[in-house]
Amino acid sequence: NSVLLAKKFQATKKGTTLVGPVSSDSNLRPIKIELSPNPSSLEEKLVKLRLETQDFNEKFWTKHNQDFLQKRSEHVQKILKLNYAKEGLQKSTISAGEMSEFYRSFLDSKWKDHIDYNLEWQRRNFTILFLAFKLKIQKFLN
Repeated sequence: NSVLLAKKFQATKKGTTLVGPVSSDSNLRPIKIELSPNPSSLEEKLVKLRLETQDFNEKFWTKHNQDFLQKRSEHVQKILKLNYAKEGLQKSTISAGEMSEFYRSFLDSKWKDHIDYNLEWQRRNFTILFLAFKLKIQKFLN
């Protein structure tokens, strides 16, 4: 969980955003956002949405990457068994052409998931941008 990973960071001052090392599960970097002293409700809402979006991304890419690794391993084992076991070859890898079949099949099977993810990701990011812009104006006017 990115929020738990982010708790390991030591903030140098309030109101900063820290970025952690890449997660081996999701390949994303966790973030930790420190609220400024006496944050407005708008700032709290923005930080909450940014952290929820980080968790949304973390969950999606962790599951996607786990599925990918499992399906890739199954594909490699299937091709090795079908194409090379009868010849008595001790291979542990398959050709780029044989892997390209897997990549196409895997991405085709995940197409709808990626569309749904991208739509939600864009909705969240436009909301984050809007809230950040609104916060900048609020701070400028005060």
